[in-house]
Amino acid sequence: MPKLLEPKLEYRIRVLSDADFFKVAKGNPRYANVDEDNMGFSDPQKNTASVRQTHWPELNKYIINHEFSHLLEEK
Repeated sequence: MPKLLEPKLEYRIRVLSDADFFKVAKGNPRYANVDEDNMGFSDPQKNTASVRQTHWPELNKYIINHEFSHLLEEK
């Protein structure tokens, strides 16, 4: 019997400038709630997340981890 391969899950997290972050957010109606107060958002349907560049590496890591945790939540 052939061995079945398990499907791979791939995630994509982008760290974006403010302009690119809001361009992505405004490009999809599902992200309509993203505003100036948001530092990141995730899209579990697409396994992607977008994070605003803060130029503080530790803060970037924190926000990336936060958004990644949303991608791992039960759907």
